[in-house]
Amino acid sequence: MFLKIGLDIHNVIDKYPHLFERLSADWVRMGNEVHIITGNMKTPEIVKQLAEWKISYTHFYSVSDDLLAKGKATHWTSPNDPWFHADDWNPAKAKYCRDNQIDIHYDDSDEYGKHFTTPFVKVY
Repeated sequence: MFLKIGLDIHNVIDKYPHLFERLSADWVRMGNEVHIITGNMKTPEIVKQLAEWKISYTHFYSVSDDLLAKGKATHWTSPNDPWFHADDWNPAKAKYCRDNQIDIHYDDSDEYGKHFTTPFVKVY
């Protein structure tokens, strides 16, 4: 049986990059799916940072890119930093996990965790 594992970037991967370097490499090597599930837009800078941390992954989901594609109302604080209404933003990761049958997701936000039916590991 293969697993589908979700990993957030901020306060998860970036807090423990050496741990997730080893775990993600092992998970992918064993045939599991590793989904980066982040609020960030998928930019060359984010992809480069994941490569520098040597994070192995099979899928990348950006809440920002998804909500922009759906035409959700936003305001911009900088060119790569859109902000969305909490009713759209907060449940987005949980919905992605349900829709993609993620087995477990690692994140740091209690606010997002309220929406999860997928097992959710809060990283401190």
